[in-house]
Parts: sequence; structure tokens; C-alpha cells
Amino acid sequence: MEAIKGSDVNVPDAVFAWMLDGRGGVKPLENTDVIDEAHPCWLHLNYVHHDSA
Repeated sequence: MEAIKGSDVNVPDAVFAWMLDGRGGVKPLENTDVIDEAHPCWLHLNYVHHDSA
């Protein structure tokens, strides 16, 4: 799996954008974070927002 930057998935209509820490915790997704298989993220979109559908 390739790595992507946080800025590539950090969308303005997200309700939550978190980096998972692998120990049950999270931190806010930053534009400089690297997302890959070892460092997953959770992106919770606002389903009522037209661009999220």
C-alpha cells in the first residue's frame, strides 16, 4: 500500500478526521501526517453534505 499525505484526505466537510495511534487513541489529522498501512486514519464525513455523497 502506498502512503498518502494528510492534506490529500483532509476535507472541509469532515465531521472528524483522526489519525489512529494503534493503542485505542486518536489525534487530529494534520496535513503533514503520513497515512499508510501502519498509520491508518478515520475520516467521518457529513452524509447530508452534497459533496460527501
